[in-house]
Formats: sequence, structure tokens, C-alpha cells
Amino acid sequence: MIGTGLPRSSQSPASQRLELLVQTRSRRLRLFECLSLDNFWGTITFFDIALRYNMKAASREILLGFWKAHILYHAGESPIHGQWILLELRRHGYELSPGTLYPLLNRMERLGWIKGKCDPNGGARARKDYQLTAEGRKVLKVLREQIRELHREVVLGQGSHRT
Repeated sequence: MIGTGLPRSSQSPASQRLELLVQTRSRRLRLFECLSLDNFWGTITFFDIALRYNMKAASREILLGFWKAHILYHAGESPIHGQWILLELRRHGYELSPGTLYPLLNRMERLGWIKGKCDPNGGARARKDYQLTAEGRKVLKVLREQIRELHREVVLGQGSHRT
């Protein structure tokens, strides 16, 4: 296997091909198509795995937008804190970790969309409550308009069609 230090002759053919893949970037696509894993469900090529990874990355980018919309909405209703929004997003079926949520909250705070406030007597790990800022209200207003238009077109099929 890669990084085992075993001589090439003692590696399986699949491991040799995988090592070749790592060494030669220009042939990546052709090798992805050649390598495959046979299992109970059939054959899965490494190309399929790469495609699935790209879809996962694309899905994550889209979900980040949904999560931000939820956060803006709820921070506009009343102050929120990280644990509460984490549970609220899970209630909506989104599975994300604190390691994803807290950097997202920090980014939204840096952008000026939300403002966090800690209890000064709470110590280093005090709960931080977030509220929507004036800038965040503007962003939420635009988001609502875009979501309405998206819903009308994608869900209801009432969008403008190309001719």
C-alpha cells in the first residue's frame, strides 16, 4: 500500500495502480476509471467516489446558505446562542457539529450580520448570545425576496421559461 515502504513486487496490483495514481497527476481521470472496488452492491469506481465527494462538497456549500438563512431569521426574532441554534437546525433535519457552527457564527459576526454578546461574569466559556444587526436585517430582507422567487420558480414551476 502507499506509504508502507513495501517493495512494489509485494503490493497488490490495485495498490500499485493507486500508487501510480498518486505519482502521476496527469493520468488521474483514466486511472480513476480503471480502478474499482467490487463489493456486495456491485462495482464502484474511484471515479464514482470522486464524483460523490464533489457532490458532497457542493451540497455542503448549498447547506451553508440554508444554515445562514435560519440563523439570520432566528437572530432577528430574539437573541440566540450556539447550542440553541444547533438544536434548532437539527430539528429541521440538518446535521452539523459545533466545529462547523461556531466558525459560521464567527464569520457572520465578522461580516456584521449578527452581534455577539457574552456575559462579562461568565468566564472564558460564557454563553454568547447573538442578535441580528441592521446590516443583518438588510441581508435577511434580500434573502427573503430571493427565497420567494426561488420557491416560485423551483417548487411551484411559475418561473420564466426560456424560449
